[in-house]
Amino acid sequence: MSKLALDNGRASLKEIKVFVKTFGTFEIFLYGEALVFGRSKAKETLAYLIHKKGSYSTVSEIASILWEGKDYNRSIQNQTQVIISAMMKTLKDNDINDIIIKERNRISIDKTKIKCDYYDFLNKDANAIKNYDGKYMTNYSWAEITAGELLSRKNKT
Repeated sequence: MSKLALDNGRASLKEIKVFVKTFGTFEIFLYGEALVFGRSKAKETLAYLIHKKGSYSTVSEIASILWEGKDYNRSIQNQTQVIISAMMKTLKDNDINDIIIKERNRISIDKTKIKCDYYDFLNKDANAIKNYDGKYMTNYSWAEITAGELLSRKNKT
């Protein structure tokens, strides 16, 4: 990741190689430009990996998030692997596939290679705490509990 240039203590989005915005709707930016995913579930998979804060997820766990309520079977497993491949292709096409750590049947985000408002908040960054308005990855129902937890943390500071 490029070194952050600070202006009044804040880095310009265009100076950050990979910035992930989780407050509000989920977006990932490469030097200030939003990445476009060919499949919405590929973007959701990346959002989930960000949400997991570097913990590994299995294909079956990701499938349970992407296809909530559907039984895990060979078809769902194959679809999930296609989605993960689509996510990796988007990242590779933008030369940032190194933000993913992929091993046999498990995958995670490399937190050291991104800047993320959620991670800043968890690290007690005053600016991130101030900017949190109770909305976290609003495009994904699985993130609702975290939104409440973050608001509770903010109110305690």
